[in-house]
Amino acid sequence: MSLLSCKNLTFTYRRKRVIEALDIDLEAGFFYAILGPNGCGKTTLIDLLAGHLSPDSGSVSLQGRELSRFSRRELARKIALVPQFYNINFPYTAAEIVMMGRYPHLSRFAAIDAGEKERVKAVMQATDIVSLGPRPVTELSGGERQRVVFARALVQDTPILFLDEATANLDINHTLKLLGLVKRNVKEKKQTVVAVFQDLNLAAACCDRFILLHQGRVVVQGELDKVLHPEPIAKVFGVEAKVYEDPCFGRKQIIFKHP
Repeated sequence: MSLLSCKNLTFTYRRKRVIEALDIDLEAGFFYAILGPNGCGKTTLIDLLAGHLSPDSGSVSLQGRELSRFSRRELARKIALVPQFYNINFPYTAAEIVMMGRYPHLSRFAAIDAGEKERVKAVMQATDIVSLGPRPVTELSGGERQRVVFARALVQDTPILFLDEATANLDINHTLKLLGLVKRNVKEKKQTVVAVFQDLNLAAACCDRFILLHQGRVVVQGELDKVLHPEPIAKVFGVEAKVYEDPCFGRKQIIFKHP
């Protein structure tokens, strides 16, 4: 049985069909990339799979149970999300924001014990934000805030993690460190990660399986060798590309022909 699946999924936004008759099955323990041009429905798909939006028709199921039958608290124990944009106007500290990732696992009036604090500390160390801990999140740069939100999702410790262009505001050093943490969780904890990427080469370096979207439909999905070919890249992105095996990393990479 698939961990997370959608069947005949459709969604309309402002009279425009954004997702059209879409079928996807996601298995546990893989790092998935969702790729496609701007406006093709990537973020909408993430929001539907995470239960933040309800489809016009079709269904999204987690372990065979439709998402609509889960409470918000149940879903928060199963699914974490690092959104593309995160706005907060109240000056919570960075440490408080990260601690919020543990709330779905705590009873309503439970005190935050030493074990929970250690969990948060370990993730903050791993994501290189310990020094940001006492600072109000409203005073952080965009990249610093993104790392804090990333840490909150990691400490949530869910079977499924969604990343919606989660490293777009980060320098390459922090991008590689955070994606490295995610890859380790996929391997060691069998976490399922679904990430929206704009950078095809970064996706190719990190991910196991790929979903190419175009105009709300899946063009092709599967493993790296099946998906990242010049033909589907040309169809989806409208560019000529050469795909080659990088000798340093043993992964396929892509060179694009400039117009």
